[in-house]
Amino acid sequence: MPKDKESANLDQELEAMEVEMKRLQLIHLRHTVEKETQQRADIARIHRSQQLTLEQAREAEQYRQSLCPHKKGGKNSDGINHGTAMEYSVFTHTYATGEVVPMCTRCMKEWRKPEDSLKRSDPRAYKAQMKEYIEALKFPTDNEPSGTQLFMVEPYNPNDAVAAAERELANA
Repeated sequence: MPKDKESANLDQELEAMEVEMKRLQLIHLRHTVEKETQQRADIARIHRSQQLTLEQAREAEQYRQSLCPHKKGGKNSDGINHGTAMEYSVFTHTYATGEVVPMCTRCMKEWRKPEDSLKRSDPRAYKAQMKEYIEALKFPTDNEPSGTQLFMVEPYNPNDAVAAAERELANA
């Protein structure tokens, strides 16, 4: 076989192999894309399912809390199950930030002071939440308040430092 013909056959075979290699690479790439697309779809499906479960749990908790009278037990099974005493089963907890939060020991509801931003965005909702918060703070109970506030962290104000230094100087 002449050298030119052998070289041409080798070139054709090489081209065929390159085409086959590109075809296999394309198949592999398609498979990788499909696999990645399926993984992303699975993650999105799982995320939606988890969000739905969380929302359902939140709704169930809110419903349970809406039925709770937030009162201590009382006489007979009705008192135990539904809280018929005059005192509330609520205590106040003070966090390290100074936030005071009344909490029901029966349903675990927490009443938090509404954010100031709500006052600007929805004054009616702010007033309703503030009224409910104040009402919870006033619930008659003999429970002891709890807290973690060992000290109060306040925003730094350079003028306070100047005033403290001037008081110290005046007392020296």
